[in-house]
Amino acid sequence: MKLSLFVLFTQILSASAAVVTVTVTSTAVNPKCPPTPVPPTPYEKCLKEHDGKSEFKIDGKDCKCAQDGTVNCTDPSPTPQEKCIKEHDGKSEFMINNVKCYCIVDGSVQCSGAIIPTPYEECVLLHDKKSEFKINNQDCKCMPDGKVECADPPPTPQEKCIKEHDGKSEFKINNQYCVCKSDGKVECADPPPTPPTPQEKCIKEHDGKSEFKINNQYCVCTSDGKVECADPPPTPPTPQEKCIKEHDGKLTFEINGAVCGCVADGSVQCSMPLPIPFKKCLDEHDGKSEFKIDGKDCKCAQDGTVNCTDPSPTPQEKCIKEHDGKSEFMINNVKCYCIVDGSVQCSGAIIPTPYEECVLLHDKKSEFKINNQDCKCMPDGKVECADPPPTPQEKCIKEHDGKSEFKINNQYCVCKSDGKVECADPPPTPPTPQEKCIKEHDGKSEFKINNQYCVCTSDGKVECADPPPTPPTPQEKCIKEHDGKLTFEINGAVCGCVADGSVQCSMPLPIPFKK
Repeated sequence: MKLSLFVLFTQILSASAAVVTVTVTSTAVNPKCPPTPVPPTPYEKCLKEHDGKSEFKIDGKDCKCAQDGTVNCTDPSPTPQEKCIKEHDGKSEFMINNVKCYCIVDGSVQCSGAIIPTPYEECVLLHDKKSEFKINNQDCKCMPDGKVECADPPPTPQEKCIKEHDGKSEFKINNQYCVCKSDGKVECADPPPTPPTPQEKCIKEHDGKSEFKINNQYCVCTSDGKVECADPPPTPPTPQEKCIKEHDGKLTFEINGAVCGCVADGSVQCSMPLPIPFKKCLDEHDGKSEFKIDGKDCKCAQDGTVNCTDPSPTPQEKCIKEHDGKSEFMINNVKCYCIVDGSVQCSGAIIPTPYEECVLLHDKKSEFKINNQDCKCMPDGKVECADPPPTPQEKCIKEHDGKSEFKINNQYCVCKSDGKVECADPPPTPPTPQEKCIKEHDGKSEFKINNQYCVCTSDGKVECADPPPTPPTPQEKCIKEHDGKLTFEINGAVCGCVADGSVQCSMPLPIPFKK
């Protein structure tokens, strides 16, 4: 807008100058001679050469006319979609967790047939579906932002004992031969007539066991007395997981033009092209291969004939009956259905473990509070709670017959928050209940107990409340708006909430594959 005004102003000045010139010359020059034309400015020439446009493109670059008539060009800034493609190695289509994804016009990533996992969920998937694991013998865990945090494991009781004895696993006390045991205790004995071998020493240090566990790893004593540890063997894959791995990790694939997939027993099931007589039979029965006639179970044979038998439940019908007669049902908020062999197949998501489901149900925390008790998720998904340990002040009060105020040598005493006893001569005027309460809490009117915010009330009582909850993420708001479900249906498509709070859906399964 500023450039356009500048051009207009220049043109007005040029026009004004022309008028003044004509006025002056009209009195001094022969009226028969025409006025001298004003030559265009360099900028006006540039505009004329480019169809009157001040901004235009040359060889794909963004160009514009400068005031001196020159043309300045720059490379065009990338669109959001081009930025997205550049961030994915220049590919317009790429894979995330074996799901085909691509960049759309607004620069976001859209994937077909699946919901993009959160950074935390992706981290768990990348570490054998575990939120806590080991890397280089360090205890590691997935953080909410998807990053991995690691720390050295706490020293064992035996390691503490060795550190207390100058880093020696063997030492002497009163001329006796001593060692640190696995529970941290020191065991001493008279020197043996023959010194034990390094391996025997190692075994003795581990309660006489040649095989033992350290930090959930399987360990043994070697002949040179060293301890060798290894992670327990991984859980073997299921038959279905083996089958999927044998087919390049794909849930569905083609064999001789038929759409195939791996089922629970590890076998491959395919939808073969329908023969013409069989298709005709289907058309005559509303596209169904199995149907009822006079209460009997009937089905189309490959030659187009109809075979009927007395009804007997198929494996699929048995499966449906075991799920309250529903052909489609939810397991851990994931849409599942019974397939022909009677097994259960679920679409579009990995069913979380009981532990992971427990963590998700408690704001993604493995440790939390319920009714002021310290609670945590157990591996089987159950919640275990226990009363928090007493504070130093509570211990002090218990040691004085449960009284927060008492007398020692005629002095007025109270238990302080650090557990110490503070005494003073009786005040001339007894403090109010609120003043007593504040004094018991280091003179503070506001303080914390078990991570709760507390205050002293006028009657001397302590009132505590949990800190204000962390505001939900856009994804958590979206899940709450859909009845707390991770996945749900919209017009037959399986949908879910993604990180930015929007809803993404996969196309409905094609009828032959769904069947």
